[in-house]
Amino acid sequence: MPLFFITTVLAWFFRKTITFGSLQIPGWTNFSPLKDTSFIQDGTIAIVASIILFLIPSKKAEGGLLKWEDFKKLPIGVIFLFGSGFALSKGITSSGLSNLIQEQMTIMHNIPPFTIMIILVVFMIFLTEFTSNSASATLMIPIVYEAIKSVDTPSLYFLVPLTIAASFAFMLPVATPPNTLVFGTEKIRMKDMVYTGIWLNILGIVIISSMCSWLVTMVF
Repeated sequence: MPLFFITTVLAWFFRKTITFGSLQIPGWTNFSPLKDTSFIQDGTIAIVASIILFLIPSKKAEGGLLKWEDFKKLPIGVIFLFGSGFALSKGITSSGLSNLIQEQMTIMHNIPPFTIMIILVVFMIFLTEFTSNSASATLMIPIVYEAIKSVDTPSLYFLVPLTIAASFAFMLPVATPPNTLVFGTEKIRMKDMVYTGIWLNILGIVIISSMCSWLVTMVF
């Protein structure tokens, strides 16, 4: 089982060509006899690996290492809940809402930089409660970078706290995988997560804004 897991991780890691300066490590999909390998994604590898686990015989019991009874214990609802965060992020981009947000951010040019940073931190912290933190960062950082080019302040003054704020997701299960796993145990209520998380978010806004403003100003 450990060897199978390591093989799966290596298949994920070396799926695409990896470039280190002038050194290139070709991905294993380049050697595939298939003409089109675009359908081979990380999810494809995970599905194939799980199917193989059904086929490998177990020494301790009849059948494969993975049985249908094990699959039925999987919290499908929680998986859909987490995936909805990525879907929402993709929808914001595909619908053109991200472009609209970028256009509306031009009104910030006459606002003091520190105030802009607080607004961005607050927006990111509460956005990442409804989409995954990685999806939120991937969505917002390019938008903010383009929108603040005309502001006479180093871009890192806004981007560093914005990136950190993407990890301050404490209220909802969809926000981040740890929240999803905790909620999936069914031992904690949504109301308790929201009540505790809102205070952590407020504390995060204060800490991120004050510390990042001081650190980035000291460096730049």
